[in-house]
Amino acid sequence: MNAELMIDEVLDIVDDPSFDREDDVLKYLNLGQVSAAAKFLIPGLSDGYDTVATLVDAYKAPAPADYMKMVHSVSVVGRPVRLCRNFADLVQRYEGLSLDAGEVGAVVISAGQVFYQLVPAVSVDIELFYYRLPTPMTDSLTSFPDGLGNLQAAMDNYSQALIHFAASQLYSKIEQGMEGAKVDTGYHFALYNALLDEFNLGHLEEIVYPSPPVSEVNW
Repeated sequence: MNAELMIDEVLDIVDDPSFDREDDVLKYLNLGQVSAAAKFLIPGLSDGYDTVATLVDAYKAPAPADYMKMVHSVSVVGRPVRLCRNFADLVQRYEGLSLDAGEVGAVVISAGQVFYQLVPAVSVDIELFYYRLPTPMTDSLTSFPDGLGNLQAAMDNYSQALIHFAASQLYSKIEQGMEGAKVDTGYHFALYNALLDEFNLGHLEEIVYPSPPVSEVNW
């Protein structure tokens, strides 16, 4: 289902003219994509790729803007590099982080930063393949939820999940300050989770992480 129709459905459900199509509804549809991608592995989002240039006077640099989680391949100048399990693993491996000059031998992404050891005397590009954030939708007939890859048959199910997520967030605003349970908020959030669980059981076992593009890295 395209984003324009999804916005229309959310507005039909909530039926409150005070909400704006883009500032409110589209914002929450896109937040729903991020929430779903954090909960499950959406197949087409495993194709994230970017390079991060090392700095000669630092052992870290900002991670790619669209990085979400799960780096599955790292290389420097075509040379595979160790991907550490976590920040502590990198620190333990090098007995602390330093500005000692040398080739990059290990990398980890933590707290939005790419940490590396050692530090090259001349800047080099660290090539990263990872699970990325979904591309935000726009209010358009040609804009669709991101990441389904070859699972287009599941589009309606996934779209409905995002519609109910957006509805739950809007109802949360409406029901804010009300005594007792937020009935409509809870109802639509439960539908969102149920549809995502159904989507996961029916499709997400098909995830296969791609090999790094040969054109990008000379292994």
